[in-house]
Amino acid sequence: DRLLNVIKDGSLLWIALVFAGTGFLLGFTACVLPMLPILSSLIVGQGKDISAWRGFSLSLVYVLGMAGTLTLLGIFAASAGGGLAAYTQTAPVIGFFAGVLALLALSMFGLYDLRLPSALQTRLSSVGSNRAGSYVGAALMGLASTTIVSACAFPAIVAALLAIGSSGDMMLGATAMFSLGMGLGLP
Repeated sequence: DRLLNVIKDGSLLWIALVFAGTGFLLGFTACVLPMLPILSSLIVGQGKDISAWRGFSLSLVYVLGMAGTLTLLGIFAASAGGGLAAYTQTAPVIGFFAGVLALLALSMFGLYDLRLPSALQTRLSSVGSNRAGSYVGAALMGLASTTIVSACAFPAIVAALLAIGSSGDMMLGATAMFSLGMGLGLP
């Protein structure tokens, strides 16, 4: 409700500041902790003679990758309009997600092992090691890390997306979610 009020009544600058602050606070959740070794491996991939500027710029590109993903979600939510909440609250959609979660839970009980095919694991590993310390690798890892962050920040992200959807303003959606992503990467 607070985010919805900010979106309805606030200026674009105020919305950006509130969403950046929200992202900053979300940066202290437990799911953000795995981002630190990922980011460290990207920087360490440069070697021991890395400059402070190079480390900062790799970190910035990593955070921009996360913020870019969230920006696309904000644009999508705004373009879906107020119907986003209505679409996600239908019995078929809820039933689908409940079914997927039930199937995934069976893996936790040992019914099956869920893992990527070995060929894909090998390919991703080689791409990741070849891109360590590069700007492209940092951006791709930032994009992929959004899924890790989303686990803990999911309720806040969904609340933000629903509030953005009610506005129908794509510029506002992009600005708000970009600010959320940048605030999330600030710590």
